[in-house]
Amino acid sequence: MNERVCLSPFCGARTTKPVLRCPACGRPVFGRDEIARRGRHVMLLGLILVGVIGGLVLSWSSLLPSAAGTPTPGFRGTGFEARTLLFGFAALILTGVSFTASGALMIAGRSSRTTTRAGILSFAAAVAAIAIVLISASGR
Repeated sequence: MNERVCLSPFCGARTTKPVLRCPACGRPVFGRDEIARRGRHVMLLGLILVGVIGGLVLSWSSLLPSAAGTPTPGFRGTGFEARTLLFGFAALILTGVSFTASGALMIAGRSSRTTTRAGILSFAAAVAAIAIVLISASGR
């Protein structure tokens, strides 16, 4: 059976018919081999995101005392800004972990809608946290 699946995180329809578009939402549908190939790319990009942001957090470990309210050299922001920035970085790391898990599920031929949704939500939280820090810093 050559089942084709819609990869939209909000649809996920499946069909055994040889169609190019999802009958429910109109987005492209993919066979098992195409999904596994895309899953390898998603997994690799998730691992790269975790590595880059994790390395950045480790190199900026001077933010940790600032987040607790202790002034540190090299960071001129407030404790609130330091905590919010660390939250944003943690959300980006969670985005990478979610996409890594999504890619692994795609390679295994399973649905990745839940992990993809989690990745989208954590990315939105990271963008919001970084925007809050920028707005807070521009107000000083």
